[in-house]
Amino acid sequence: MSASDNVLRGGLTNKKVDVKELMKILDIKGKDVEKVQSLVGRSGRLHLLTPTEEFHLMVLDPGHYEIDERRSIELLFMTEGKAVLKAKGKSYKLTKGSCHVVAEGLSSYTLDVEGKLFIADVPR
Repeated sequence: MSASDNVLRGGLTNKKVDVKELMKILDIKGKDVEKVQSLVGRSGRLHLLTPTEEFHLMVLDPGHYEIDERRSIELLFMTEGKAVLKAKGKSYKLTKGSCHVVAEGLSSYTLDVEGKLFIADVPR
């Protein structure tokens, strides 16, 4: 497709993007923001009740969290500040912009958060 005349690139590669032509075919619409409901779980994490069944999203503000009774893989994304994850006698530093995977087999861990951390997991 790289030599085709019917391909309009959107900037996902390092090839030339015809911005003027791209803007002609895009339909950009604004939308009102819909706030999702939330609740605070037993561990103190804020659970965002997103309209999806594929994943579950939590937000952790500064504090100490004891995470146990885990049953799925988790993705941890540090958006502000830093955090320390402790599990099985080891410590792991999480820094702004970093993403980490917590294996399903780890039954419990602690988090000391100094910033904002998002956790996505698979619903039970």
